[in-house]
Amino acid sequence: MGRLVASAHVPEDNFTLTPDHVARLLATNPDDPLFAAIDADDPTAETLTFEHLKKGLVRVWLTLPDNMDVIDDAGNVTTAPDRKIFVWRGVPSIADSALTAPYQLDGREETLEEQAQGALTGHSGGGTASKAELERIAEFERSVFSSDRARETRCGRSRRSA
Repeated sequence: MGRLVASAHVPEDNFTLTPDHVARLLATNPDDPLFAAIDADDPTAETLTFEHLKKGLVRVWLTLPDNMDVIDDAGNVTTAPDRKIFVWRGVPSIADSALTAPYQLDGREETLEEQAQGALTGHSGGGTASKAELERIAEFERSVFSSDRARETRCGRSRRSA
């Protein structure tokens, strides 16, 4: 079985990824799909290591906008031809996704369906999902709330008066 949304958005950890979860999983099941080459410290190494993942960090690829470049310490432009860079970042919770948009920490995805497809192809190693599959993923994300109050806010049933 491959990676699932729950591989990094762990339900029992409020749909995020904690260092404690990674440590327990690495100790009990080092072959778990969480430990894919994409999140290895060096994905091309003969023996994969996961020091960043042990801190709860995953590799995320970003496409630089046309008005941005990467430079080295001497000021030379080192932007790759595909204009992609990677960063290590924590896994945000999917809780309260129904209350926010755009998605991803940099706002690059307009809808939860677009966000889900980007995660599947860019991080989980999957292919293109059907519209129905993306709608099911998005609907699940829209159903997860951090509290009853957040759920009531989404459903327009806030007990607070205006």
